[in-house]
Amino acid sequence: MEEETNQISIEFRYPYDYHHKEATYFHYSMLMDDLSFDTFQHRKGLITFTLETQNSNAVLDEIINIFELHPDTWQGISTEVVLIELFLLITNKLTRDGICCFEKNSSIANNTLLNIKLIDGDIKRKWNFLKQSVPKDIENKSVKIPIDKCFIIEFPHQLCTTKQYSSLIKTIKEIDSKDSPMLSILNPSKLTKIKGYDTLAHHNYIELITWRLTKDISWHHRSQFSQKEIFSSYYLTLRDLKFKRTKLLIMYHVFKFMENMIEEVFNDVKLKISYIKNIDDIDILIDNFEKGNFSHEDYMQAIRDYH
Repeated sequence: MEEETNQISIEFRYPYDYHHKEATYFHYSMLMDDLSFDTFQHRKGLITFTLETQNSNAVLDEIINIFELHPDTWQGISTEVVLIELFLLITNKLTRDGICCFEKNSSIANNTLLNIKLIDGDIKRKWNFLKQSVPKDIENKSVKIPIDKCFIIEFPHQLCTTKQYSSLIKTIKEIDSKDSPMLSILNPSKLTKIKGYDTLAHHNYIELITWRLTKDISWHHRSQFSQKEIFSSYYLTLRDLKFKRTKLLIMYHVFKFMENMIEEVFNDVKLKISYIKNIDDIDILIDNFEKGNFSHEDYMQAIRDYH
């Protein structure tokens, strides 16, 4: 018999193709892909995890169970494998929604912590509670969860607020949901029926809008070699470097969250996480570029270090 808990959040399953539909949003799907950290799973040795405890294997087993992780452990359980899985769980939710929340659930019988569940759906942070809403096309239902029952990480304020980031994502999706001017060339749409309609001018206008929208996070739109008719090479490279800084900021923001969360959950356990590069490193690189003290090899090295 399953032990009764004090869980408030609603568990639900997204339909099989629910997130697949988002892949049809051109700019949105590219942005989510570029903000993703999934490739870090395969880049051994770049992130250092130091777990200070008397029995690290026991702690790792508990982390897997409490956070309900599913790491690939075919080569055995290691600190890196388990904590990268938790890192990816957090970053993927954070970059998708601008906020990531876990609910601490305890046994009603003896108040023992049983699990820490990722809260899915639409999350809004209020004064002293979280409001979780299930997507209306799945189930029109919502609940309120006390703040002190949760672990919460929001989008790094050095970039923008959670509200601003959520608005950015919503607006980009709205833009992507309209008829694409470039696709209308191959597949005639209502756009092509408009007298005097200019496909290229419309496309460039949308590009400028999305570039302005993503200025705070410095997204490069994968345009280092494809937007030189609109922007200078200098600006494109600078934007690319600043986007690498954005990802580094998000990474270290999540690191600190993980360190605090693990140390709160487990007694006598200290977690320290670091990457081969820090914010000061990328700031120096950006400063050198702006001052002209920057070579092609410096840029290629930045691509290797901050990809």
